[in-house]
Amino acid sequence: MILFSLTSTELRLITLKYKEDIMESKEQKKGMNRRQFTKLLGGLSVGATGAALAGPMADAAAAEEQAQNLRDKFRKIKNPIKVDPNKFKRFNAKDQAFNSLPRDTGENCHEQAIQSSLQQWKTGSIGQNLPRTSIAEARTQMAFFWSMERMNTLTGYHGEGMENKGALSWNDELFDEEHMPDFPAPTLTDPKELTPLAKICARLGGADLVGICKLNRNWIYSDVQRNPYIPGDPITKKITFEDVEKPIETDDKLIIPDDVNYAIVTAFAMNRPLIQTSPSTISSGAASLGYSRMGFAAQTICAYIRAQGYHAIPCKNGVGLSVPMAIEAGLGQDGRNGLLITPEYGPNVRIDKILTNMPLIPDEPIDLGVHEFCRHCKKCARECPSKNITMGERSFDGPTSATLSGVYKWQNDPKKCLAFWVENGSVCSNCIAVCPFTKGKMWAHSVTEWSIKNVPAADGIWLNLDDAFHYGERRKTKDVFASTDIAPYGLDPDKFGKSRLR
Repeated sequence: MILFSLTSTELRLITLKYKEDIMESKEQKKGMNRRQFTKLLGGLSVGATGAALAGPMADAAAAEEQAQNLRDKFRKIKNPIKVDPNKFKRFNAKDQAFNSLPRDTGENCHEQAIQSSLQQWKTGSIGQNLPRTSIAEARTQMAFFWSMERMNTLTGYHGEGMENKGALSWNDELFDEEHMPDFPAPTLTDPKELTPLAKICARLGGADLVGICKLNRNWIYSDVQRNPYIPGDPITKKITFEDVEKPIETDDKLIIPDDVNYAIVTAFAMNRPLIQTSPSTISSGAASLGYSRMGFAAQTICAYIRAQGYHAIPCKNGVGLSVPMAIEAGLGQDGRNGLLITPEYGPNVRIDKILTNMPLIPDEPIDLGVHEFCRHCKKCARECPSKNITMGERSFDGPTSATLSGVYKWQNDPKKCLAFWVENGSVCSNCIAVCPFTKGKMWAHSVTEWSIKNVPAADGIWLNLDDAFHYGERRKTKDVFASTDIAPYGLDPDKFGKSRLR
């Protein structure tokens, strides 16, 4: 009925909007060459180095300019995150679902989920309430998951409890003391020069999106748990900001220097066809590949920053909360599912952040109209097998200690979500797979985005249309294996060039 309440002018604008986006998209694809590199670097005073880098870095610069152009279409806003100071306190990592659920159940639920994914193939199982398949196919799914998880494991796993350890060392302590690089004081100090270079480095490291924000200490964990995932008493260590020369760890705390004032926030797109098989074993592989790429990029970015003479603290999922930093860095908005919604990939991304004292220029938050759309849609909540996603309105009050009370958002229950993962034997990505924003940039989605911003009365029709066109229905894994369009790192073939399998 909402459709018929629109005026003829509004309907005509909605119908014609996609033509403009198609033409604009074609124009954006033209001329993505060294011009973007030169424009992005502006007046960078690195002499011949700029010219030498122009060729190999042109694609990274072009991708960053395209992302900036896309964000220029959306309304720039001041920090949209509302905090109730009477209810808010910095989140303690001991309350993360992966840490608090084991204390509730008496079981290491993380280990349970991993072991289940490695064993359930023997019965042909690929997920809870999913049709059983042949043992060979189930084992193949497990093998893909295990392979895509490998680099994640080697680069600091997901980051929780790994702060300042191994690959996630805050001072590059993978080197022994004798071979530890001792880089001199910075040569480049102008944020106008350093910002584009940092973004290009992030993209060369594999980031699909990169934004910068002033570091908001509200989002840094008050404490980390040094014995993660176990059912026993948590061993915690505080994170503090102090006047120190470099990041250090003492017997009772992790210390971030006071001059660490910026976060470089990166996002990594996941393979959409694999995600759409959720909650199957192989959908876990898509998430693991995202984390693996994240780990590689984190090493790349941090090494670059340190070589320029600045501090770099890698985080992955650790150290602090990723979604609010990504919002403040202009990468997107938070949705009903509690995830970051980006204009390019919807929630189908993994987020990392690098904390640094390198002087940088922050990006501005954007308004995609996500909050208005999510109020009407509720598709993620409808399709959530654990029913942890709320059907209600945004609130300051979370249902458990595993959520962040004091922040105005959709308050969900991550422990319910994790409990389903354990039962399922692999992660669940249903809320990502069915989200209309996961479509990415296509004309129908552009029409929807335009309508959200300009004709909010039409919001109610989009879910019905989404269902009518069968978008978000679970994809059969045999169809994924039959695909011949496979691109490096699982990216969209149209984005990263096709590799034809024969």
